[in-house]
Formats: sequence, C-alpha cells, structure tokens
Amino acid sequence: MLGAAASSSAAFGNNPNTGALQFGQESADKFEFGANYALGPGIKVLGGVQYYNFAGPSNAVAAQSWAILLGMDLRF
Repeated sequence: MLGAAASSSAAFGNNPNTGALQFGQESADKFEFGANYALGPGIKVLGGVQYYNFAGPSNAVAAQSWAILLGMDLRF
C-alpha cells in the first residue's frame, strides 16, 4: 500500500523527472504536398512530401516526422 501512495504522490508532484504528470494542450500539424507529371499517354510520374509536427506539454508527446513519396502510374 505504501508503494501505491508513493507513486500517486510522484504523479501529482512538480518534478517531471520523477514521473509527475503534466497537463496542457496538445496539437498536431500535418503538411502534405504532391505533384504529378505526364510523360506520355498513359504514363505519369507521381511524387509528394509529408511533414508531421506534434506538440504537447512534455517531450513525451512531442515529435516530428517526414516522408517522401515517389511512384509511377501506368495505364494500358
């Protein structure tokens, strides 16, 4: 029982290094760009970029990521 009381007091303490909870607003932003180019009849080259940015009250809920997409569209 003593261990449970110690962990809940740490959760509601002021030191995030000991497991204190941090409350606040979280946000997520997503940017996506894409393009295609017709090389000829029935042949297209496709490409795009994605960027994600997540923010919150601590580093545990903050992140950034990106992706590059390339492809072809063939139609017969």
